[in-house]
Amino acid sequence: MLDLTKKALEEFDNQHDFERMCADILNALGNRDVVLMAPRGGGDAGRDITFTYGDNQKGIACVTLRKDIGRKFKEDFSRRKPGEYDKYMLFCTAYLTSSQKLDFARFCLDNLRAEFVPQDIEAIRSLLDSGLKDIRRKYLNIEDAELNRRRAILAKLRAKYILSHDGISSGMLAGLDPLPKEWVERELRALGEKWRQDQYY
Repeated sequence: MLDLTKKALEEFDNQHDFERMCADILNALGNRDVVLMAPRGGGDAGRDITFTYGDNQKGIACVTLRKDIGRKFKEDFSRRKPGEYDKYMLFCTAYLTSSQKLDFARFCLDNLRAEFVPQDIEAIRSLLDSGLKDIRRKYLNIEDAELNRRRAILAKLRAKYILSHDGISSGMLAGLDPLPKEWVERELRALGEKWRQDQYY
């Protein structure tokens, strides 16, 4: 089955938008004081995003679309000093191997005395496809499949209503007026649909 989120991440080609998306993910995960260091480009000394978490602990996120992830890790993380940050995160659209994750975590623990959290393409996909669908929609233009399914049902019901009733208003024809609630819910029950909403456009 085609994974639209993974495909969109593989084709992501705007570093600045990727950094913005990762900042939104950090905020959505409950981090605080999330700061994009150079959102319009320019030097950031290997510090793409800084944030705080927990009991005012400091974190930093490296964000990259590069595929030479080992070299990128070395370039950015070798600049850091022990105790400078408590957590290091790496957001990337590469596929990190288990040995890379272990090596990066060991480097952070041994050399920086800090936790390492990998956020490779699979981890980002999981976040976006589960609880962060608004971020997925904003940056990857992927709608929730269930939302699209419901919209398709309502479009068919609107056509059925228009064809089976006289005196249809221009607002109803244009999709600006909602369908009658009782009629729609009777049709939804007949279709075996369990969902309901306040208005049906």
